[in-house]
Amino acid sequence: MSEIITPALVSLDEPLGPDKRSVIDALAARVAAQGRATDAAALAAGAMAREELDATGLPGGIAIPHSKNAAV
Repeated sequence: MSEIITPALVSLDEPLGPDKRSVIDALAARVAAQGRATDAAALAAGAMAREELDATGLPGGIAIPHSKNAAV
């Protein structure tokens, strides 16, 4: 698992934006910058579409936004 989820892909107590869209955009950019996705905008769009189906937030301010996406 440590090869999949690296410290560079995890945010703890880091302000990533004022709303869900900003946070997902920031995380998608980070995933792309780490070479894990080819298109940050497409990745963010997929995560936002997934959020429309059912939110991925958990109690305590934790979220695991995700989607199946060709950019990954």
